Amino acid sequence: MNYALKVLSGQKLTPNAKEYSIKTFFHLSIIFPYLIPLLEEYVFDKYSVSTEEISDLANLIYQQGLANRNFEAVSHAIYFSIKFDFSIKEIKPEAAIQSDSCIFILLTYKYFQKRGDKGALRAIKDHVLEFKSSDDDFNRNWLLFYEVLNQSDLPAEWKALKKSGVTFIKDGF
Repeated sequence: MNYALKVLSGQKLTPNAKEYSIKTFFHLSIIFPYLIPLLEEYVFDKYSVSTEEISDLANLIYQQGLANRNFEAVSHAIYFSIKFDFSIKEIKPEAAIQSDSCIFILLTYKYFQKRGDKGALRAIKDHVLEFKSSDDDFNRNWLLFYEVLNQSDLPAEWKALKKSGVTFIKDGF
């Protein structure tokens, strides 16, 4: 599947073949979520897929991923929504918090940050503050803690990085 997706994306296709390929790859990405990380480079960019189509797919990926506890797929859906500036209809901070997935929680935080939803941001930050005291939790979720918390809430060795404005997330993705 990976190979077929990459090969077809390099071919010159008729408009009908292009439309069929897009629909097929979208369908296959729902069945085989391991294809989702390839969509941006090999489908969205190569075929100039509209934001509306990406939004429809991302919302479906989000729903399916959440139902199947596939937080990597859910994270990609949120990433697409941030990058291409559309909303995920059913996104709630509680779903991310309950997942215990560092990347899912962080991307949900970034999603609500972009939309200025202070209530959702507060819920996520409160959750992070709640379990930051455990060394195991911090080591497992350092990226989440670092990006969400204020400098004063971080352990001493991380404060200098935060003070210098270092971030591990590329602007605008």
